Amino acid sequence: MKVIFLEAPYAGEISLPDEVIKQLPKRIGLVASIQFRGQLPAIKKQLEASGMSALIGKGRQQAGQVLGCDSGSASVVQDEVDAFLYIGDGDFHPLGVLNSGKEVFCYNPVQQKIRKLDRSYAERHEKRKLVGIATFYASEHIGIIVTTKSGQQNLKKALVLKEKIEREGKQGYILLQQDIMFSQLENFPFIQMFVNTACPRMTDDYEKFPKPMVNMEYLGEQYAFFRSH
Repeated sequence: MKVIFLEAPYAGEISLPDEVIKQLPKRIGLVASIQFRGQLPAIKKQLEASGMSALIGKGRQQAGQVLGCDSGSASVVQDEVDAFLYIGDGDFHPLGVLNSGKEVFCYNPVQQKIRKLDRSYAERHEKRKLVGIATFYASEHIGIIVTTKSGQQNLKKALVLKEKIEREGKQGYILLQQDIMFSQLENFPFIQMFVNTACPRMTDDYEKFPKPMVNMEYLGEQYAFFRSH
């Protein structure tokens, strides 16, 4: 089945209220979800007119655009700013920007509200990561989550992981889905933990999983699990 992905840009105009601008540091990086990305140049001009320095970086995506699994537009300018201003809603995208080590202010242009992401988000993520790694090595039955979605499918690496797991005398199970349904994972009560090979930001929903979970790349990062492949 052919799938066409169409951008749906926000049709309104965004102007930051004075009380929002007053909360921002003098050097700010601008990022946004794709529907608000086109508004960033105007916001940049508004901030510069207020005597601030505003930068819009460009990673692999369009300038200023961030995804939950790609915050390259932020990382390329993180050494030149004191904080980031994210234009959009929700936490999924800005949490990736928080990994830059800089404060992240989130402005919802529809609700016209601003808030600052707490560093406790990143701290909780790190704790979950360490728990997931420890559980992986302590478990005998491991579920390997694979999606069929374009750009997120890592079946080859999942099969390599399964092979390595079974060399250790453990059991690995490939769980293949288009959309990862948390409730469906409860159908495998014998599985002790899950390794995620799909979108790495899926672990942000850690509480929804019936068992501990860790991203595939964290295993390589910590124990050189995939460096030979």
